[in-house]
Amino acid sequence: VGPTLTLSSLVLLQESLEQVDDDAYVDKHEELTDKLKNEGFDISDRKARESLTLVKASAVLSGRDHVILEDARILAHVYWNNPEEVSKLKSMIWEFINPHDKYALEQYDAATEIYQKYISGKTEILLNESFNGIKTIADDLKKRIAEIGEGKAEKLQEAYEKVQVYREDLVQYLMGRK
Repeated sequence: VGPTLTLSSLVLLQESLEQVDDDAYVDKHEELTDKLKNEGFDISDRKARESLTLVKASAVLSGRDHVILEDARILAHVYWNNPEEVSKLKSMIWEFINPHDKYALEQYDAATEIYQKYISGKTEILLNESFNGIKTIADDLKKRIAEIGEGKAEKLQEAYEKVQVYREDLVQYLMGRK
């Protein structure tokens, strides 16, 4: 496979970062990094400053000329020092952006754990228990989406759709097709 991004395209993207307006975001960025530091994440002032470039890049790649709070999701790939921190970091960032997003992430992680335990066969979890557990999570996500409205529930909707894939796969097991 050849390169998917030419050098000239990369230079153009880098130049476009200079045009991105981050004025409305900078205070939130400081607030978020302070919160993460207070929770024990080792984020130097230099790293916090330099990560603004990544947030701007997220805006550019999303086709915007300004940074929005959701662009901070990229920081979940930057601010950790060991893999054990990733889950907590991601959860804190998502909660900072939108508490419903954190809930979606937690529910998806719970469904993934149930699904993987059954599929791996490493535990004695029964198929019916797995299916019912995932069904409960899916039903709860669907209820939350209805309560807060579709427009504010993007991550909840994404989690619901992914959980539904697990559920459909378990139906195949229940029917003896897998």
